Amino acid sequence: MENNDINIGKIIGESIVDVLRHKVKQENIADVVKEKLDDAIKHRSDIIKETTEKFSETFKKLAKDEEINHPSHYGGDTTYEVIKVLEAWELGFHLGNVIKYVVRANKKDPKKELQDLRKAQWYLERYIESKIVK
Repeated sequence: MENNDINIGKIIGESIVDVLRHKVKQENIADVVKEKLDDAIKHRSDIIKETTEKFSETFKKLAKDEEINHPSHYGGDTTYEVIKVLEAWELGFHLGNVIKYVVRANKKDPKKELQDLRKAQWYLERYIESKIVK
């Protein structure tokens, strides 16, 4: 695993070694150290940017998954999340949809509260009709 810390002592030490090996003139050592520090800082900034972007992508995916798996308008990931209640009470399709639409009325889209309640009513009436016909 790469160590991404900026080691100023190491940069200065390497620069001094470059002077001693005559790779760099002594009067240019400050410029060499500055250049190496700038490169190290830029590299560090790139790592921070990349990490931030990865975190952002992961967070967006988790948020999207949460809206698929546990939408807030159905109670979120709680004991009373609609799907958990429907499964626990074994309500079946029609009554399950009645509960689902009543619970989400005014939560998923407040403008469609009446529509959700009418859907609940439709499923309830259909369920009642199925019991009368039998």
